[in-house]
Amino acid sequence: MLDFGIPKDYNGGTKTLFEKGAEDKQEVREMKKFVMTMPGVRAVALTAALAVCLAVSIEGPGFAQAFADEAATKWKCEKKSGVFEGYGGWKEAVRAYTNGRCTDKMSCHTTKKVNSTYSGELKVSIPKLESFALMKHQINKSFSVSVKYSTSLKGKKKGTWAIQYRPVYNCRNVTQRKYQKADKKWHKTSVTKKVKTKDYKSMAYRVVYLSPKNKTCI
Repeated sequence: MLDFGIPKDYNGGTKTLFEKGAEDKQEVREMKKFVMTMPGVRAVALTAALAVCLAVSIEGPGFAQAFADEAATKWKCEKKSGVFEGYGGWKEAVRAYTNGRCTDKMSCHTTKKVNSTYSGELKVSIPKLESFALMKHQINKSFSVSVKYSTSLKGKKKGTWAIQYRPVYNCRNVTQRKYQKADKKWHKTSVTKKVKTKDYKSMAYRVVYLSPKNKTCI
């Protein structure tokens, strides 16, 4: 048994700190406070040695187990909202000018990179969030989609027109809850964090009037 010089009569007993252990969490806190007041014991190496000695020398519900329980936490996805739509920002695909008598079509046909994502403080793993929120696409994994739209300039007033597009997402609000381990059991806490998932759905389009002048250069 290693002895770092802790008095034999600590807490009124005849055993060393490592031999005595801790019967409950109150003793754990008292023992930690005592150790932290000792000169030089704040070093990481001694803290690690203390944990090892406790783990190998104490049987039953002792200091090592109580210390580990006190530090153990985990998070779980607890609930999710129904699906609602979310949108990215509008971007311009193409412009065209009409003199007011033009019957031509204005069209765009290209591909763009999109991805599904989330916002907020994520506490669980990304795969767990994807599964819980029933997402169809992996988060932050880009893929290509077609941006294709056409409209006639017939009947449109003189000026410059543009086709714009934006991504549409299926969104959910997900609540994560923190769990604390004590006495070898996981206990629900009141601490929660929310994240919003954004799962790519489709592209939306609109035709907008920009100017009565010819401004076809983007």
